[in-house]
Amino acid sequence: MMRVAIFSDIHGNLVALEAILAEIERERVDQMICLGDVAATGPQPAETLHRLRELNCPVVMGNTDARFLNPQPFEATVEDFKLRTRRCCVATKMRPL
Repeated sequence: MMRVAIFSDIHGNLVALEAILAEIERERVDQMICLGDVAATGPQPAETLHRLRELNCPVVMGNTDARFLNPQPFEATVEDFKLRTRRCCVATKMRPL
């Protein structure tokens, strides 16, 4: 049986990617597939992309990858920002200030 490792949402975090790759190596998988969101918003986007290229595995474009490559104008009101902040707080169980 073929063992496939599927990972995503690295967001330019090379340390996280290396941790994932170490675990994948321990698990002795046959193939890796990256489901995107690889570079934008993280501390090491270029290094992360370089490391992913070295893997030569299929990579699906994630939503933040698509926005990064084709940015769209974003017009938000203060109310939009407050609503998004509340949603993030609920999702992460944080209390809004």
